[in-house]
Amino acid sequence: DPDALLLLYASAIGPYMDMGAHARAAQAAELALSLAPSAGDPALVARMHRSVARTLLAEGRLADADA
Repeated sequence: DPDALLLLYASAIGPYMDMGAHARAAQAAELALSLAPSAGDPALVARMHRSVARTLLAEGRLADADA
């Protein structure tokens, strides 16, 4: 179920960032982004993008986070 996996990966981003596990957060973000096209819940995809933006900001990728 793409929505369930998307929720799982997107939900893991915040705790990973809080723990300082930025590489794991980035990996979860990449996995979540790869599932977005097959997700059926637009609100879930929007929340995922917000979480992914957090990892991009931490990496100093401001333009990517703003896109």
